[in-house]
Amino acid sequence: NPVNLSTGTFDISFVVLFLLPIFILALTYDLLSGEREAGTLALIQTQRVSMRVLMAAKICARASIFVAVILFSGLIAFAYGATGTIGFGFADSAMRLVLWFAAVLVYSFFWFALGVRVNMFRKSSEANATILSCAWLSLVIIVPTLVSLVATSLYPAPSRMMLKVSQRAAFAEAEANLDETKRKFYIEHAEMVPDEDLEEYTLSFVARQEAMDIAVEPVYKRFEQQKEKQEKLVDTFQYASPAIVVQLALNDISGTSSSRFSVYLQQVYAYHAERKDYFLPKYINRQIMTSDMFSEFPEFKYVQEDISELIYRVTFPLFLLLVSTLLIYPRRISVVQGDASRDLYGANDAI
Repeated sequence: NPVNLSTGTFDISFVVLFLLPIFILALTYDLLSGEREAGTLALIQTQRVSMRVLMAAKICARASIFVAVILFSGLIAFAYGATGTIGFGFADSAMRLVLWFAAVLVYSFFWFALGVRVNMFRKSSEANATILSCAWLSLVIIVPTLVSLVATSLYPAPSRMMLKVSQRAAFAEAEANLDETKRKFYIEHAEMVPDEDLEEYTLSFVARQEAMDIAVEPVYKRFEQQKEKQEKLVDTFQYASPAIVVQLALNDISGTSSSRFSVYLQQVYAYHAERKDYFLPKYINRQIMTSDMFSEFPEFKYVQEDISELIYRVTFPLFLLLVSTLLIYPRRISVVQGDASRDLYGANDAI
């Protein structure tokens, strides 16, 4: 993709999946350990406010920064999707914007919950930072890489080189019985084919194209089958990492998922067959095309999938991620100062 070659892979998806957790963990690794090490935790406990409220206030203050950035970037994407060349339309783009917000917020909440959970280990800030860094490395880098390696190892797809070799072999076999000099000349100068050889050249050209299509069809089918198996394996193991869940969700929401591309290819193949059925008889019969026939030409119209299918495909994994996040977030948190213990669920009992 020339766009990727010129701009690289740094995009909003990269920021959300890789950088956003780092920023969140950098702001949450010392939520309580920092107060304990600074000697202010005991003073905070003397205030007439529950520690649960205090913790929620600290998280909200830090999360507001990310919410503002997420809201701004999401609105830009919504404006482009509703009015740009991507062609989703206003209603479709609005629903995709809501799903995008939901995916990013659930993902952010997961890392906030993980930061709070680690703070409950009552370790030093340095130890918290180390634990959270290892968690980020495992969940964002190692696990997705392992899932990808397993998928490509168990179901390897045919190489592009095999496709080219099949095309070349079919092309050579279809022309094996033609005169070499005449063949090369006619291929490079089709407009100079004489009338007495035109019918033979036309049939030969059609035969070559048909032979190449037949030769590469098994390779295409195997490629699609292997890719489908890889995607099913990734879908099965996506819950091992929140990064995989959100990556698949963002791909679906933005319209760059492999499932949407497969649907697009199926419609392209159907359109190709329709054009072939329309033009091939006219080409063989040397029928002259006129401007009046232009309106009869087959037109390609991409049919978008129903938005309800997208909603179900995205919301179910996000719901499971939200459930796991709620399980990670500590329901009962205690802060220990010496021999005393304070429950974050309880209100402050004394000043």
